[in-house]
Amino acid sequence: MRPSSSAKRLHATPEAKRAPWLPLFTLLVLLLAAPAQASVFDVFGMTARATAMGGAQGAAAVDHASVFYNPAALTSRKKTHLGVTTQLVAPRLAVEQTQGSSRDAILPPTNLGFTLGVVFPLGGKIEDRVALGFAIFLPLLQATRYEAIDPATPQFYLYQSLPDAMVISGAVAVEVFEWLSIGVGAQVLANFEGEFNIDIAVGDRRVTGRNMKGELFGELAAVVGVLFTPIEHGKLGFTYRGDYSLDFDLPVDFTIEELGLLAIQGDGRGLYTPEQLNFGLSYLFDSVSLLVAFDLTWMRWSKAPSPALHIAATLDDAGLQPGAPEPFLDFETVEFDLGAQDIVVPRLGVEYRHNDFLAVQGGYHYRASPIPEQVGYTNYIDAAAHVLSVGSSLTWKDPLEIHENPVSFDFFLQLSILEQRNASKIPSRDHEAVGNWKAAGTIWNFGMEWRHDF
Repeated sequence: MRPSSSAKRLHATPEAKRAPWLPLFTLLVLLLAAPAQASVFDVFGMTARATAMGGAQGAAAVDHASVFYNPAALTSRKKTHLGVTTQLVAPRLAVEQTQGSSRDAILPPTNLGFTLGVVFPLGGKIEDRVALGFAIFLPLLQATRYEAIDPATPQFYLYQSLPDAMVISGAVAVEVFEWLSIGVGAQVLANFEGEFNIDIAVGDRRVTGRNMKGELFGELAAVVGVLFTPIEHGKLGFTYRGDYSLDFDLPVDFTIEELGLLAIQGDGRGLYTPEQLNFGLSYLFDSVSLLVAFDLTWMRWSKAPSPALHIAATLDDAGLQPGAPEPFLDFETVEFDLGAQDIVVPRLGVEYRHNDFLAVQGGYHYRASPIPEQVGYTNYIDAAAHVLSVGSSLTWKDPLEIHENPVSFDFFLQLSILEQRNASKIPSRDHEAVGNWKAAGTIWNFGMEWRHDF
C-alpha cells in the first residue's frame, strides 16, 4: 500500500528557517511515537463502591456506575444523583532484562483521575420509570495521551497510558415492569485525522510553504443492558459492550523542490477496548444487611488489532528524473497479528451495611492475560492479575443544612498483583536482540468519592 499524497504547493510567505532535518525528524517521530488497551473502567473500576466490590456490578449497580456496568440499573435510582470521584493509579511494576539487551523497558507512570457522574430520573406521568445517566473520566495530570512505541520495546500492554485516556459514557433506561428494566447507552473515545503539507527549498535551506489540517471526532461503542428482579432481593443482569479504540491517521507530505515529493503515512489503533458480554447476579440477605454480587465477563480479545504504528513512505525523484516510472523510495512497515486470546473474568463483591451511617465493601476478581508468549520480535508485557479491593461508605446529614438528603463519602483501595511473566526468546526471531525478560509487580489504585441525592 502506498500512502496517498498531494504535490500541491502551499503559497506561504518564505521564511529563513533552516530545516534540512525536518523529513528525518518527522519520520523518527512517527516510528518512535507503548500502547494501552481496554477501558480504564474495565481495569480499575468506575466509582468507589464499584471498585471496592471488585467490579461485580452487572446486577448490583445503584448509581451512575450503571452507565458502564448495566444501563438498565439506572431506573433503580429514584432521585437525581451526583457523584464525584478522584483516584490515584500508582503502578509499581518491574522488568528484569538480559544483560546487554538492546531495548530498555518502558514502565507506565503514576496518574490522577477524576470521574463525574449524574443520574436523572424523569418524573411526571412516567413516574420515574425512565432515567438518564452520564459519566466522564478525565485524567488530571495530563490530557488524553496515546503512545505507539515500537513493538520490539518491552512495554505493558494493558497499563501503559490507560489512565491518561478521557472516556465519556451516557445511557437511558426504561422500567418496563417492576421486575424488568432495559437500558441502552454508548461510550465515546476521540479519533484523530490530520494532514501536514510542507514545501522545502534545500538549496536555500528554508521552508517555503506549510499547511496543517486536523479533525477530532468521536467513536461510539454501544452498551446495552437488561435487569431482571425475579425474586425479592434478587437480581439478574446482562450487559453487552461494543469494542472501540482511538484511531489516528496522519499523512505528512514534504515537497522538496530539488528532489520531489516525500510522502509519509502514519496510522494506527490504540487504547483498544474489546467487545464484551457480562452476566451479573446479586442477592441481598436482608436479615443481616449483606449484599453479595457475582459477575462473569467474556472479553473478545481475539479481535484486537495490532497496536503498532503503521508507517508507509514514498519518495519520488521527479525533481531529478522527471517521468521516472518508479519512485526512488517506497517502503512500509510489516504488519503482524497480535494473537490475543479471548478471556473470561470472574468477579465477586460484597457489601455490608452496618447502619444508616456506615457500609463496608470488599471484592476480588481474576483477570487472565490475553497476550500470547512473546518469543519473537514483539515484547508486549502482560500477566494474569489478582485484584483485591476494599472500601467504606460514610453517610450523614448535610452539616450546612443546605440539602435535606444526606451526603455520602466513599473510600476505596485496590491492589492488582501481577503474576510473574517470563519471555524466553527464540534467537532467530528476536531480530532486535532484546533478549529474555521477566516482569511482575503491583498496581495501587485508591481514592474517594463524594455523592449526593437531590
